[in-house]
Amino acid sequence: MKRMLLTTLLLVPLLALAPVETAGACQVPEPGLKLYQEMLVTSLDAQLNIIIQDYYGESVQYDLQDVKILDVKRHDAHSFDIKLEVEVFNSSQVKLGVEQITFHLEPGMVELLNYHHLKSYPKP
Repeated sequence: MKRMLLTTLLLVPLLALAPVETAGACQVPEPGLKLYQEMLVTSLDAQLNIIIQDYYGESVQYDLQDVKILDVKRHDAHSFDIKLEVEVFNSSQVKLGVEQITFHLEPGMVELLNYHHLKSYPKP
């Protein structure tokens, strides 16, 4: 698990920054805050999936595009806490709930600090 996490954290940013070949043309990804936020959320996808599936006890889904970064706190040069909000739905796209998840990030390590179920939607 740690090896997969480390590989994900190291490779995803490198792949996201690499030029993308399309129809003979080379396009460089757009710079800016949105790109870095999407890279961060993408690199946490495996951990999010495990933690959310564990809470619901069944296969559920969420859209990485809709994950909100609520807060980032820096402890030192390479140590951060990141708070995310995730809206969860089932395979039929029926909303199930909203989760608030806080991770502690250090090189080679992602640790769950807090999981808070914020909201449940009524079942249809």
